[in-house]
Amino acid sequence: MTKVIIYLRDNALKLWSKSQDILIIIGAITLPWFIFISKVQAQVKIPGTDQSAKLETAGTLLMIVDTALFVWLARILAGICILSAGVLIKDQKFGPAVICVVGALIIGTSPAWVLNIFEISGGGGVFR
Repeated sequence: MTKVIIYLRDNALKLWSKSQDILIIIGAITLPWFIFISKVQAQVKIPGTDQSAKLETAGTLLMIVDTALFVWLARILAGICILSAGVLIKDQKFGPAVICVVGALIIGTSPAWVLNIFEISGGGGVFR
């Protein structure tokens, strides 16, 4: 019985090693297709007029979420990246430490980017 199980396991491992390339190809074909379909389905237009100006409470809540996400959370994540870079330097892993510092710069400056991008369009943030 154990010889049969070992034989099946060995054949399954050989088949899996041969089929990995096929699975990667199938994934490379289907993933863009699913992304395309989701983009097409997301472009649905709802009939009617825009009544979002009447939603004062929801607008206030979304502005708080905007502030929390792009100001407080960005600073916290940038600080975590800097702390991670310090730990990596202590462990003498300089490549990942440089990546953490670059990530901290990108994450730390993202609130300014969001503000600048939305000032171009006339708003002060994502939900304003």
